Amino acid sequence: MEKEGYDHASLIARDLKSKDTALRLPETDVNDLGFIMIGKNKKKEAVEIFKYDVEANPNNDDAYNGLAQAYEEIGEKDLAMQNFKKSFALNPGNTYAADRIKKLQAETKK
Repeated sequence: MEKEGYDHASLIARDLKSKDTALRLPETDVNDLGFIMIGKNKKKEAVEIFKYDVEANPNNDDAYNGLAQAYEEIGEKDLAMQNFKKSFALNPGNTYAADRIKKLQAETKK
């Protein structure tokens, strides 16, 4: 991905899977990679990783939670809120997402 660009994460994964149908990218590993990118201050790259994660795991609240956090890191509060809401809809017990939604709503009212 370093060579082809993180914005091509989905295409790269599809290409690898077409060559090896047994290939599975564990959601936790993808999620971890996204947070590693945030930690390395590669926040836009993290967004792309989390976009792939959501595409590959559309029913996983952690995927949306990670994407929301990455969007929040780059200042995209509306997109962050949308993804926190999706995460919370998938897992109503996700108190982190609920808290972030409240905080973002309060910030947009200022």
